[in-house]
Amino acid sequence: AVVSTQSTGAAIGEGILPVNESRPFSSALNDQHALPDIAEYESVTQNINIWSINVYRGCEFGWLFSNFSTASKKPLLVSETGIDAYNDAALALDETMQANCLASLWTQVVGNSSVAVGVAFTEFSDEWWKGKLGQNDARHPGCPNYNPAQHSNCGYPNDGFPDLYANQGWFGLLDYQLNPRKAYYALQSLW
Repeated sequence: AVVSTQSTGAAIGEGILPVNESRPFSSALNDQHALPDIAEYESVTQNINIWSINVYRGCEFGWLFSNFSTASKKPLLVSETGIDAYNDAALALDETMQANCLASLWTQVVGNSSVAVGVAFTEFSDEWWKGKLGQNDARHPGCPNYNPAQHSNCGYPNDGFPDLYANQGWFGLLDYQLNPRKAYYALQSLW
């Protein structure tokens, strides 16, 4: 049977809200098609209180907030965003780049508080196991890396990142030994 996206969206909202009406209900979407999906679902998902979007564009959200307000009148939660602390171009740790980017992202959310209700930064600490998600290319010959005891530079290209690459295992505000990075202190000073 073919199910339309509108009937699916309505069923999602109607099925969840009666479970606990005292808490807001949200649906998280990937950035790539989020705004067209939200515009399509908006009229049939009255029970969704907050839209959430996972956004990995680097240090800038770009047009996200201005375009979101044309798709929905509901609040927006940036449910995932972040940038890694590994500079792939230099093949070295670059905590300053990560700290500056995360501080910029936070400032952009605060500056758009008429639309955005918050942000969750990925990740609390480095996730070494994510090396298995990397792709093999000339610069990353050992990827994907399936050894969780190894902190690899595996990842994927991302044109929005300062070094044009997202190193999956290096997104932590804390390193693998739970030592705070500069990004941790940058956000702490803003909060």
